[in-house]
Amino acid sequence: MCLILIGYRQRCEHPLVIAANRDEFFKRPTKSLHFWRDHPDIFAGRDEEEHGTWLGVTRSGRMAAVTNWTETEPNNDADLSRGHLVADFLKSRENCSKFVAKIEGPRYRGFNFVAYDGQELIYFSNRTLECRTLKPGIYGLSNTRLGDKWLRVIKGERKLSDQMEHPVLKNLIHTLFDPHGVEFQPAPEKHNAPCFILGERYGTRSTTALIFDRSSVSVREQTYGPMGKRLSFVEDHFAFERH
Repeated sequence: MCLILIGYRQRCEHPLVIAANRDEFFKRPTKSLHFWRDHPDIFAGRDEEEHGTWLGVTRSGRMAAVTNWTETEPNNDADLSRGHLVADFLKSRENCSKFVAKIEGPRYRGFNFVAYDGQELIYFSNRTLECRTLKPGIYGLSNTRLGDKWLRVIKGERKLSDQMEHPVLKNLIHTLFDPHGVEFQPAPEKHNAPCFILGERYGTRSTTALIFDRSSVSVREQTYGPMGKRLSFVEDHFAFERH
């Protein structure tokens, strides 16, 4: 995942609105949004190589997402996939603070992690060791620390802010789609990269939008092929089951 836009507690009827792009190699095997057979409460895409995910939500209203951290010399001794951070939080019943406190940061390559437990939204990075309980606001998170104003973050925050009055799933998806984008090299991620990455081997593979209300969530995912070709989409809405 290379860009996550967050509207947090901007309107009382929508405590959380998310629009996010996942950039990845097209050859990496992936399943689109679905309820996981082995964990039926989880609604998320799935990386079939490491069996984690980049973004997901649960029937109880938990949400988590991760982005890679731009680094020219990654930690090759890291033995855990960053996608397991998201999956493990979605499987857990711990609140955000307790979960983040147990993360063994050195076991992963660089990441930014955001998690929502229905009460609070937390940001954590294993590169800065910053752990922040987020206040209401509009946030954009790419491949560097939260608050760094990369081009895609500046544009994304502005576009999300414009939609917060009446957020609509299809409009949020369209916000992050740019068929006239340019092709970028896959790594390291660039500060001037656009919101949507075009490429034959690597690029934006999906855009996901989530709109929470007090008792339910609406989710839509649009997938793409090489050079931004639109493929399938998945959309669902479900009420929360409080444990």
